[in-house]
Amino acid sequence: MAKSKCFTYFLWLIGGPLGLHHFYLGRDRQAFLWWSTGGLLGVGVFRDLWRIPEYVDSANEEPAFMQKLQQRMTRSEKPPFSTGRFFAQLWYGMFLGFLSMVAISEDFAKENPLVRALIVPAAIAIGVHTVGNVGREEGPLKPALYGSYMLFPLFAVSEGITYQTLLSTILFQRQRRFRRTREAWRDSSVCKRLIILGSLITGLWISAFYFNASITTAEGETIKARDAINHFFNSPLWREFVATVKQLYQKGREKGWRQLWFDIMESLDPQGEINAYKMSLPEDERPGAFEILRAIQDGIVTDIGEPSDVPVGLPIEVDHLQQTPCSTEESVAGTCADSNTDAHAEDNATDTDTTDDADSDPDFNVADEEQVTDESDDDHEGIDNPGTSAGVGTPGGEPAEVIRARKRKRSVESWKKNRRREDRVRGRQYTSTTGQQVEAKKPQPACAASCRRKCTTIFTEEDRKQDRKTIFAVTL
Repeated sequence: MAKSKCFTYFLWLIGGPLGLHHFYLGRDRQAFLWWSTGGLLGVGVFRDLWRIPEYVDSANEEPAFMQKLQQRMTRSEKPPFSTGRFFAQLWYGMFLGFLSMVAISEDFAKENPLVRALIVPAAIAIGVHTVGNVGREEGPLKPALYGSYMLFPLFAVSEGITYQTLLSTILFQRQRRFRRTREAWRDSSVCKRLIILGSLITGLWISAFYFNASITTAEGETIKARDAINHFFNSPLWREFVATVKQLYQKGREKGWRQLWFDIMESLDPQGEINAYKMSLPEDERPGAFEILRAIQDGIVTDIGEPSDVPVGLPIEVDHLQQTPCSTEESVAGTCADSNTDAHAEDNATDTDTTDDADSDPDFNVADEEQVTDESDDDHEGIDNPGTSAGVGTPGGEPAEVIRARKRKRSVESWKKNRRREDRVRGRQYTSTTGQQVEAKKPQPACAASCRRKCTTIFTEEDRKQDRKTIFAVTL
């Protein structure tokens, strides 16, 4: 398939430093060279600007290009000396030599010095051979290996890699020649070649970073990158991430991957409901999005309402609510006050019966109820009469922390009352004011099973009209 010059320039524009245009033209060695060095630090990419037409003609084997190449082969068996290729061999050979040296751990090199001394010369020879075989020229690998290993004793000094690369390049230049046959790997898949060559150089860079990079903390302490990476994989953040992925995978297997996708989209909170509920809580009591989502899915939270509907930390008692507004017909008949009075009487009867509920509720303790009730009564007195308290710090004489602690104690008392009321609602059916039979609310998970901190039962005006139907809301 003929290569397009316009498409080659397009690849050069979007991925020149990565060598995408060379992969497209089948010049894998040059693409590997560009990928590993960023296009020779940009110099090679700039040079390709006027060399791409020649590269495209070579890839398409245009008659005019092949005729010129045949004339050059006839005049001499060896290609003419190229200064640019010579210095590119020197530079890239030293680059791979130093990169392979730092890719080996210092601790391992001290224990096994021979390993590094054998690997680095081989990397130098590969770099020299790679540049020497770009395009229509080729050369054997053995001369490059001879040159790098002949100066093996000089490896102990810091300039040893430079001398080894220089000798390896000189010996390779003596045996280079024109390429007369098509390379077999050019017929393979571009993606396969891209993955193999990219994995080689990427692995070297990752290894060099892992063993040699370091991080300086704010206290001036230097930490190796490998130690920091190991600490990261042992951190609570990573462990929670792994646990979450396992839970999602298990949930996908149980409920199906389609349902898992819906749950993930719901957890992203596109309508902002979870964030609105979270922001309605104090900063130190705000749960995570997954906790709120889990409570909503389990049916514990059925209506989060608006942030202004529920005062945080202070349960809404039935006696505190306004009475149901009377309609015109009820006002004329004189039945409105009676219905409101009966509703309050029902609530008082529900709250006063504690012995039976204490026996039926395994999470309820009578002693705890009495203790909390006594403390709550004292708290009511302290709040209603702030001037009699011994605390200072607010206009009423009580510190804000003390008032907040008392409100939390009142929440515990309210939770126990609401738990008993919840059991009553679950276990019976009741009749509306119109005489129609209404089914009891579907049982929901116990509030205390998911949240032991605070639970609030909210009665709205609509609940009074529908015979005290209950909406259970949980402040996590």
